[in-house]
Amino acid sequence: LEKEIDNLTEKVKQEEFEKVKNQYLNQSSESNRVGEEIVKATLKLCILEISKGMIDNASIHFENLKDDNKIDQVLKSVYDDFGQLNQLKNIVNFIKKLPRCSQHAQAFSFLFEMIKSRNHFDHPNILPVFNSIVLFSECIGNQTIQQLKTDLVTNLANNIRIGNSDLIISFARESESNSNILNDYLYEIVKNTYLKNFANFEKTLNFIEDLPWLLHWFEGYNSLFYTMKNNCHLDSRQFVKLAHRVKEAINQPNEASVINQLKKAFVNLKNQFPKGVLAIL
Repeated sequence: LEKEIDNLTEKVKQEEFEKVKNQYLNQSSESNRVGEEIVKATLKLCILEISKGMIDNASIHFENLKDDNKIDQVLKSVYDDFGQLNQLKNIVNFIKKLPRCSQHAQAFSFLFEMIKSRNHFDHPNILPVFNSIVLFSECIGNQTIQQLKTDLVTNLANNIRIGNSDLIISFARESESNSNILNDYLYEIVKNTYLKNFANFEKTLNFIEDLPWLLHWFEGYNSLFYTMKNNCHLDSRQFVKLAHRVKEAINQPNEASVINQLKKAFVNLKNQFPKGVLAIL
């Protein structure tokens, strides 16, 4: 009888244990489900806030997730679901708001890979993005940044050579900020458009002269001059045409966009021309 009682007691204990265990598992499962729903809701909120430019709120909600693996998901959703190139400014501002260097490196690397995979790397709206990543060179690495710059300039120059420069011109006209950003990269863009080839001269020159400000013209002419000089092209009819354009820019009437200091820069550029070219101007 005592043995039966012990067996019964053990059975009751086991049943109670199983009951408690099942209750715990059910509670744990429910807790996990609720946790997953909270994460999903927080992600959706963060994505929406970035798309609306509510960057401070978005960065707080993202940090609450405590999961840097979600960075790629957030950026992809904002980019693809809310206008792609139109969202670049909001995306960059969000990345800049992240507190850790590792986050900056991960986010910018993913953003550029995403831009490339969607064939958007030849769009001038990428220039402000590139300007931003330069500020985080310690996190991203100078070699990576230099390669991205080379890829970006090459793609923009390719577009100019095939006659698709309208986007770059429109970008420069949109704002003074855009104009200044483009000017920072214009020397390299012009050099990569000309590519040591007379056949690319007209398209390079036309691109420069379609730009809205004389400051662009000077930077463009200056780049084209040194590119032609380095390739021994100063004795060509193409260079004579460039020289005439520089002379015309010097003789333009003074306007708000044409400051005396810039005119002096044009004169200094002209004075570097070969004597034979100066003689026929």
